[in-house]
Amino acid sequence: MLGFSRAETAGWTDPGTLGLLVAAAALLVAFAAVEARSTAPLLPPSVVLDRTRGTTYLVMMLAAGGMYAVYLFLAYYLQQVLGFAPLVAGVAFLPMALSVAAASAAASSDALQRLGLRTLVPAGAALAVAGLLMLTTISTATSYATHVLPALVLAGLGLGTLFSTTMGSATAGVAREYAGVASATVNTSQQVGGSLAIATLSTLASSATGPDPVTATLAGYHLAYLGAALAVALAGVLGLALYPRRRPATASIKERR
Repeated sequence: MLGFSRAETAGWTDPGTLGLLVAAAALLVAFAAVEARSTAPLLPPSVVLDRTRGTTYLVMMLAAGGMYAVYLFLAYYLQQVLGFAPLVAGVAFLPMALSVAAASAAASSDALQRLGLRTLVPAGAALAVAGLLMLTTISTATSYATHVLPALVLAGLGLGTLFSTTMGSATAGVAREYAGVASATVNTSQQVGGSLAIATLSTLASSATGPDPVTATLAGYHLAYLGAALAVALAGVLGLALYPRRRPATASIKERR
């Protein structure tokens, strides 16, 4: 996280930035090696190496970037460019919250049983990507009602479908003693993915240039939303490619570490 954040000011080729990123990768490898050998691991390898659960953790990590990007950069845009008051800007996000709730209700367990993760996850990702790509064209003359609002609804429907269907699969088939770890891992994936996305997308946004500050700021938002769209698209592709064709088991089964 520190390495990605440092890149915003020091650049990606800065020795300090590269050192932090290399150190983070080394520590992650060391953690995995220790957990694989431990008799009482904090994160049992079987939890993340299961095909369905492992895919879910990757999907959640990538998709969280889209959600966080909408909230952060659109809040800046509504207040700094369109001149919305903070309270009005907050109310402007309500349609997205309602869309997430509606999609979560529609993507019920019955729908999941009928269609499966390999259908619902890419479909949700496609809707979210469509909304994010709409936000790559915002300008000083953009209308909230005709441009921002439809983008929020699309993003909300897509992310709501994606998150609601994957949450259950994060603990599907896990041994009872590992249920808490599996549940915590999916939440951690979402938080870490969102934090990494904000650090990376902020770096992208700050690198944008333009003939004047407003144009440069808008160009930065465009880059950030394009990056978020690519991350969510990758989540959809991974879901389509990696989720098994069979539906995940819902009953707990005994696993080996």
